Amino acid sequence: MHRSKEILEKENRDLKESLSWYQRTYEKRTLAGIIKDRVRSYFIKPKEQVEAVESLEMEMSTAIVDTAKAKSYLKKKGEVLQQHFKSIKRENIEIVVPEKCKTFFKVNFETVMPVGNNLFIAGWIVDPEQVIDEVYFMFENQLFSQNILPSLQSYTRNDVREHFRHQQIDVIQKTGFFGFITTNDGLRDEDKKAEIHVLTRNNELLVYECELTHRNISFINKVKLVLSVLDLNESDVFKKFDTCIGPAIQKLNELKIKPLIKPWFKQFGEPCEKPEVSVVIPIYGRYDFIQFQLSQFCNDPYMCRTEVIYVIDDPAIFDNVVLFCNQIYPIYQFSFKIVYAGANLGFAGANNFGVTFTSSDYLLLLNSDVIPRDKGWLEKLLFRYSTLDQCGILGPTLLYEDNNIQHAGMNFSHFAFLEGFWFNEHPGKGTPLWLSPIKKAKEMPSVTGACMFISKEVFNRVGGFDESYILGDFEDSDLCLKIQSINYKCYYEPEVVLYHLERKSQSLFNDHGWKHKVTLYNGWQHTKRWNELIESIKLPD
Repeated sequence: MHRSKEILEKENRDLKESLSWYQRTYEKRTLAGIIKDRVRSYFIKPKEQVEAVESLEMEMSTAIVDTAKAKSYLKKKGEVLQQHFKSIKRENIEIVVPEKCKTFFKVNFETVMPVGNNLFIAGWIVDPEQVIDEVYFMFENQLFSQNILPSLQSYTRNDVREHFRHQQIDVIQKTGFFGFITTNDGLRDEDKKAEIHVLTRNNELLVYECELTHRNISFINKVKLVLSVLDLNESDVFKKFDTCIGPAIQKLNELKIKPLIKPWFKQFGEPCEKPEVSVVIPIYGRYDFIQFQLSQFCNDPYMCRTEVIYVIDDPAIFDNVVLFCNQIYPIYQFSFKIVYAGANLGFAGANNFGVTFTSSDYLLLLNSDVIPRDKGWLEKLLFRYSTLDQCGILGPTLLYEDNNIQHAGMNFSHFAFLEGFWFNEHPGKGTPLWLSPIKKAKEMPSVTGACMFISKEVFNRVGGFDESYILGDFEDSDLCLKIQSINYKCYYEPEVVLYHLERKSQSLFNDHGWKHKVTLYNGWQHTKRWNELIESIKLPD
C-alpha cells in the first residue's frame, strides 16, 4: 500500500525533529556542551566561547609539559624560586610535569580577572587525596601573591564531576572554586599573564602560565561573571558575599568609569515661577507613560503650582522622547521640563541628577508608571508632610490596576532559606484596599521610592540616593534609613491613593536568575550597612 505524500512529509519532519533532539541532548550531556551553556551566560563573544571550551577540555594546556622545558624554566627562574621557597619555609621542592606527579590531581583556572590590584579567580580542582598543599601566583615582575588556597570558596560543579565519572574517577560535587585575592603587590595594570605555582605535600611544584582574563568586558558583565559562581541552593550564601562576592563587586563598582555628564534640558510651556513642589520622574525604556501622567496632571488645578521634570535616563530613546514631547505638549498644554545627562545613570543617579534642576523646597520622587487616581493628591501630601512629627519621608497608598494594594509602607524581614539578609517587605500587598487596617498616617520603617515625598533640605543633607546599588534595588529603603539615622521619621499616608503599574516602565532582564543574584548583592550591601539600625526599629503591628 502506497503512503500518501502528506504521510511521507510528516514522517520526514518527525525524523528531523528526532535527530535534532538527539543532537541537542548529546551536546548537553557532554562537558563541552555544558560549558558552552555556562560560558554563553557570561555574554562573551562566539569566538571566545569556543576558545574557553577548548581550554577547559584541554585542561591546563599551558602547563610545563615536558622535562626539557622544566629544566629550562629552572635555569631562568631557579634563584627566584629558591627565595620564595625560603620565605614560605619549604625545602627540597622539585619542579615536575603533570604526568610525573606521585598522586593524581587536576586543576583549572577558568577566570583570572584583575580588579585593580586584586584578583577574582574561578575554576575547578579535582584532588581526591587532597595532595595540593599551597597555591601561589607569580606575576610578571616575579613577585608572589599570598597562598591563595585558604581564600578559596567551593561550589557545586556537576559538569566537572560528570566528566571525570566517565573516566572512572569519582570526585566530590563541590569541585568548583572561586576567590577574591586582595594582597597582590606584584600585580600591575600592564600585566597580561601570570604564573600559577601549585605545591603538593609531596614537595612537587607544578607551574602553569595563564592569561589575565576578562579585562576588557563591561562592568555589568564583570558583575555577572562574579555572580555566576553563586549557588543559591547552598546555606552559606551570605557568608560567600561577605568573604568574596560582595568585596569583589564593591571594588568593581569603585573602579567603574563614571559617565561624563553633559546636562541638557528643554522646557515645554511657561514654568511656574515659585513652585510649591518639584516632581522628578526618571524615564527608562518606555516613555508613553508621560502622556498618561500629563493627561491626569492637566486636569488637577494644584499641579499648576508645581514643576514637573522628566529625566531621560536611556540614551537609546532620547530622540524619540524629545519628538514625543513636542507632539503631546500641544494636546495637554501642561508645563513640564525634560532633562538629560547624556548617559544612563540608573534609578538613583537619574533622581539625583533631576533634583539638581528643581527650584522648590519640596520634592516628589515619582516613577513614570505611577498614575494619580484623584485630584488634589499632591497638595494633600504637602499638607500632611508639614504637619506630621519630624517627618522626613512620606509615602502614599499605591494600588494595582485591580484596586488591590501594591504599597502601604514597607517593613524589613528575614527569609528562612536565605539566612542573614534583610529584605524589603510590603505588608498587605495584593489585598483589597478596604481590608487595610491602617486608616490614618502611620510611622513606618520605610516607604517605596516609586512615590516618595521629601524636603530638598533633608534629601541633600543625607546625600540623596546612594548610587552604589546595582541596577536599582534597595535605594529607597537605604534613603529612608539614612534620614532615620539623623532623627527624622518615615510615614505612610493611606488617604492619598495612586495607581502603580509595577515594573511595567522597564524591562532590564531576560535572565531572571541573574536579576535575583543582583538583588541579593544589593540586599547584602544594604544589610551590612543598616543591620544595627534595622534591628533597633520597632516594626509596626
